[in-house]
Amino acid sequence: AGRGPTYADGVIYAYGGTYGANIMYAVDAKTGTPVQSFGSKGRMLVADEIVKFKYPKKESAGYMTVGPPAHHNGMLYVVLAQSEKHIPGGLLAAMDGKTGAVKWVFSTVPQGPEDDGWDAAKDTWIGGQRVGGGIWTQPAIDPELGLIYVNAGNPSPDYEGTARHGINLFTNAILAVQLQTGKLAWYYQTIHHDLWDWDLVAGPVLFDVTAGGRPIRGLASAGKNCFLYFLNRE
Repeated sequence: AGRGPTYADGVIYAYGGTYGANIMYAVDAKTGTPVQSFGSKGRMLVADEIVKFKYPKKESAGYMTVGPPAHHNGMLYVVLAQSEKHIPGGLLAAMDGKTGAVKWVFSTVPQGPEDDGWDAAKDTWIGGQRVGGGIWTQPAIDPELGLIYVNAGNPSPDYEGTARHGINLFTNAILAVQLQTGKLAWYYQTIHHDLWDWDLVAGPVLFDVTAGGRPIRGLASAGKNCFLYFLNRE
């Protein structure tokens, strides 16, 4: 159902069931048997667990797992779309790779002061709801910097913006989040107040390059607007 599996520590993590069913399976890579310690005997309704952790009073309807999770040091970093279902934000969650227990959840569209990034985003939505910003692609991790990078999708509705004046942070943005805490480190918005569904089409790619005689930790992301963005990922 998703855009590929993830392999880590001898385990394959993959989404199954009907498209958008949000079922994550953890399977022993050698034997194909479910990992009993993960979720409910190797199976988890992952969107339900993430949304329940972040918004206890909200249902998970509309959220969807698409991009494969990233993995580092025993932790899974799971992303949720959808941008088009008129729901608040793509969600990035840190989960224990053995059990599936949620450690923290970051929302790409902060809903209030309880959400990290609220001070930067609060005045960028005027009127209507703060919705969209789904994460469709796999995150990238720099363990030395302690950062995880995600690309947030378009605001909703994607072709009509009269009910969401402003630049609508953090939609259509490259985001760097602290691995340990889920706190926002920095962001770069590629399209302000998107009206064309021009979100970033692929996940962030990390690279190191020497320019002007000095090393630079780079990040690249491609957009539907035919621009390729190169940033210093620090």
